[in-house]
Amino acid sequence: MITGDELACCAGHNSWVTDLRFSPDGQFIVSVGDNVKWWRIDGTPVQTFHIRGSFVRLVQPNDDFTRFVTIGNTGLLYLLSVVKKASDKL
Repeated sequence: MITGDELACCAGHNSWVTDLRFSPDGQFIVSVGDNVKWWRIDGTPVQTFHIRGSFVRLVQPNDDFTRFVTIGNTGLLYLLSVVKKASDKL
């Protein structure tokens, strides 16, 4: 049943979130701003990527949502890979 209730809050950026993407299965989110954060859909953080002195505007995940490409405001291209734990199911 749709209630309009908040399902989760993903707190962890110290600035505006400028882009986010849902995984194809709807179980994960990646968000970008002052860093890149990978979350479970319930708001649990999985991993944070700190971009050196840069602000990230966009992110593009690969098909299985384990690697990401982004460009910082200094023009550097970052290729990021999620470090999976045994408990992480994709």
